[in-house]
Amino acid sequence: MENNGPEVYVKYISDGIAREYDFSFEIFESNNIEVYLDTEKQDNSYYVKRSGNSIGGIVAFIEAPVENTLITIIRKIPIKRVTDFKEGGPFRASKINLEFNYQLACLEQISEQIGRVISKPPYFDSVNLMLPAPKGGKTLVWNSDGTALTNSEISLEVVGDVYENACRLYNDSASALASLDAQIDQLNEFVGSVEKVEKKFNEIDEDIQTRSNKDFSNTEMADYIIEEWHAEDKTGWYKKYKSGWIEQGGSFIGSAGNKTITFLCPFSELPLSVTITDGGSSSSGVNSSVMSLSETGFTCYSGIHVSGNPAQAIWWQVKGY
Repeated sequence: MENNGPEVYVKYISDGIAREYDFSFEIFESNNIEVYLDTEKQDNSYYVKRSGNSIGGIVAFIEAPVENTLITIIRKIPIKRVTDFKEGGPFRASKINLEFNYQLACLEQISEQIGRVISKPPYFDSVNLMLPAPKGGKTLVWNSDGTALTNSEISLEVVGDVYENACRLYNDSASALASLDAQIDQLNEFVGSVEKVEKKFNEIDEDIQTRSNKDFSNTEMADYIIEEWHAEDKTGWYKKYKSGWIEQGGSFIGSAGNKTITFLCPFSELPLSVTITDGGSSSSGVNSSVMSLSETGFTCYSGIHVSGNPAQAIWWQVKGY
């Protein structure tokens, strides 16, 4: 229970069961109170019980208020005189006490009501709390000097529209930001995929570079021809390999005496083998030997004795690096 002093009202919180709630302030008639359930004023949902001339009474509800309902019982008496004293008439103490008690109750009631109105601190002298004439859709604001209340220049409807537009812009911005975040996530996912592809390409490129730099000198069939030439008259030919290996050969007409051959492709070092043959003719006899050998050519002695055919072709072949 909550009350005030001097007591003018009392408050309760309903438990959902109790129907009767007492008050201790003085009333003069049963209709001198008002009853509220939360913010709703009650008219026919209760009655007042009083006991003789005792101060106070009981508010009895026809049905118990719902649990956790705020119940307010407040005194409400009309401001008036209750006793008319006549000139030269009787002057009874009971009538005087009743009048004083009633006026005191009126003053208590007025004091309670004043306590609920707008007021200014006692140390402010220049503040005017007089309300301006009402204007539809306007709000009360302090003037620029802070000395009086005035109607706002901006309508509440305009403020409401501005607020709604701000909320809509905020929601639109939030939606746009959410969409942008989603696009950024997709872009990041795409960039991640591109980075994975780029990484794979780099791995492949690195593998190709590794393979191209690998030494295949000891690997069978790793060597291959990079340059080849044959004379149209078949008197000379050569083959150059990637490893630097050179094979070359040719032919000349044999005759008694020395023959000097200049290589079509010079070697970087002394050739490893020299072969001289007559091409396998059974009708010829070849007596030939290498007399000198260098990186650029060789000299040989060739003696040929062929019955009826003194001019015989001699074939030579040289290999090396």
